[in-house]
Amino acid sequence: MNNRLRFVVLGVVFVVLFFVAISLISDDDRQFENLSNSAYSVKDGGAKAFYLSVKEYGRRTNLYETEIFRKYARFTPDESLSVSLLPSLNYLIDDFEIEAIREHVKKGSSFLFFIEENEFNMYKDIVEDMEESINSTEEMYYKEYVFEDGKGGRIYLFPHGDRILNGYMKKEHSYATDGLVLIGEIAKKGRYKTVAINEYYHVGVSASGGVDVYGMGVTLLMVQIAITAILWMIYKGVRFGKVEPVYSTIKRNETENVHALGNLYKRVNSPQIVFDVHMEALLGDVAHYLGYRQYNDTIRDEMLSDKKLCELGFDKLFSLYENKNMLKKGDIKKYIEKIEKIRREL
Repeated sequence: MNNRLRFVVLGVVFVVLFFVAISLISDDDRQFENLSNSAYSVKDGGAKAFYLSVKEYGRRTNLYETEIFRKYARFTPDESLSVSLLPSLNYLIDDFEIEAIREHVKKGSSFLFFIEENEFNMYKDIVEDMEESINSTEEMYYKEYVFEDGKGGRIYLFPHGDRILNGYMKKEHSYATDGLVLIGEIAKKGRYKTVAINEYYHVGVSASGGVDVYGMGVTLLMVQIAITAILWMIYKGVRFGKVEPVYSTIKRNETENVHALGNLYKRVNSPQIVFDVHMEALLGDVAHYLGYRQYNDTIRDEMLSDKKLCELGFDKLFSLYENKNMLKKGDIKKYIEKIEKIRREL
């Protein structure tokens, strides 16, 4: 291949890789589309209708700009209103997260949590433990907390959050209207120009590691540099280290994980732990097979109804994973072998 043709081929490869990178960076919103309570989801259990209402209300009243936010609390924009739609308590009971919320409130930002009524007391305890000097006011459909030594920031609890979801709004939208009005009042009172709908508390996956920290421009520049460096090394024929001759090829035993179970079982003395470790690896593979980035409870029904997975016997293994007391000690090697077989099929 002459230099000109080689250059053209590398240029085409660069363009393709560049646009693939853009697609991967800008299209990671899809993982949220099937999540319950998500502002991205148009399903009955999603909250896209309410999110669009919040966005349109801010635009029409010129009170604030709305953005979807997928970061830890410490990345919350200064002097903003952070709104969480039916967040998971699992991500809010973290000490670092609670401390970050407290610090932002003391600096003047506010947080509004749309929660289920049966979780109100748990959220109430979390908020009241944040600060010794805290005042609260209970209104008809929400509760407001103010830190005495803060700069005007507040925490609001709206205990009918499940009634702002798409499915409920089709039948009754009075609660969604109350929530919308409350957001407008908070933005006006605090002079907040940004209302951030925080999706982090649904999956615990922060987008702060790349695009949201450095910005799209810097991230794309980093991608371009990396791709250019790789193509340059290919073009120049640069090798990574000294070439070692291959004298023989050793084929790994396909069931070596099964043979290793004896030692692992002796160390942990629990077949259930061994089984769970292998099942969690399988669940990750199954999630990728179904087109998801990682396993979560929302794809449970889709997994169990998949024809190929059923034919492979995945449903029986998953039942053992959910019902811990069903696993018999003598069957552990058989089940691990079955797990490894399914993983190879996928």
